[in-house]
Amino acid sequence: MSEKVEVLNKILAEIDSRATSFKEKRHTLREAQHFAEKKLLLDLISQALTLAQQIVPQPTETIRDLRTLEKQFMDMR
Repeated sequence: MSEKVEVLNKILAEIDSRATSFKEKRHTLREAQHFAEKKLLLDLISQALTLAQQIVPQPTETIRDLRTLEKQFMDMR
């Protein structure tokens, strides 16, 4: 497995963990904490997308899933 794939897998695991936690707790978070967690998730998703696009062959399903997740978090209040 290439180094990029390993790094992408680690980022995806972090996104999964943080997204699950955020979705469970988002209604109880203070505004500043809510904004910070959401920003961190969007940054991680952006990094994962950038890395995924550099892998050959591209993991198209992963890229699609990341874009969907990114849109969900951008639309979330």
